[in-house]
Amino acid sequence: MNNISNGTFNCKIALKSFIKSHNKFEKAENFNKNITKIISEIKKTKGKIAIVSDFDYTLTRKYDLDYNNNDINNNNDKEKNKENLNNFYLSSYGVFENNSLISEEFRKSSQELFENNYRYETDLSMDFDKRNALVLNWYKANLNMIVKEDIKKSDFEKMIDESHEKFYFRNGIIELFEIVLLYKIPFFIISGGLYDIIDHALKASLPFYDDLIKTKLLKIISNRFEFDEITEKIIKYHEPIIYTFNKGEVN
Repeated sequence: MNNISNGTFNCKIALKSFIKSHNKFEKAENFNKNITKIISEIKKTKGKIAIVSDFDYTLTRKYDLDYNNNDINNNNDKEKNKENLNNFYLSSYGVFENNSLISEEFRKSSQELFENNYRYETDLSMDFDKRNALVLNWYKANLNMIVKEDIKKSDFEKMIDESHEKFYFRNGIIELFEIVLLYKIPFFIISGGLYDIIDHALKASLPFYDDLIKTKLLKIISNRFEFDEITEKIIKYHEPIIYTFNKGEVN
């Protein structure tokens, strides 16, 4: 987290580095070493700073701090890669898919969708319009399957409870949002994930979460569902869908 270049501290780079950093060198002392400088620069902005962040694998961890992701990036063995992927922590969709509340049919179908479509998000050799259509259809198909599941609004909290062994925020998440609350910094989470998972995960992790919402400092822009007022069950998802390739439009 060394963000000092030519003797000048860059607050923007420091905050960006702080949010992104999640390797094995991410220690509390590194955060504490730079935080006073970050706060000093935030004060100077006089409210003219805001933070825009993704959620999955940005505020949350993708893999264990000691895990070497090169095992996946440099490995051409598909079966070995599949084994390595099992070591990844869960995304917001992963939390939904890996719990006792959903059907086995959904779990299998969702995995098939992932295996058939994930590569399109990163395949730069393919025409973008074609990639965009394929990824959007993937998200739509997955959300349609979620709507068909017998899930209530209150079930999302149970999903977070069940995911404690495979879903983690990055170190310093509480300190980060303490700064947001203390210095009144608007924080926008723009995610192609699931709003209700993100909402409950933050609520479970931040003791002052309600204060962030009441003061309107935290805004979660993600895929949301509409629930039946009586049964509390999902009846549809809201459009437009937020996914990998339209976050610029959302911004």
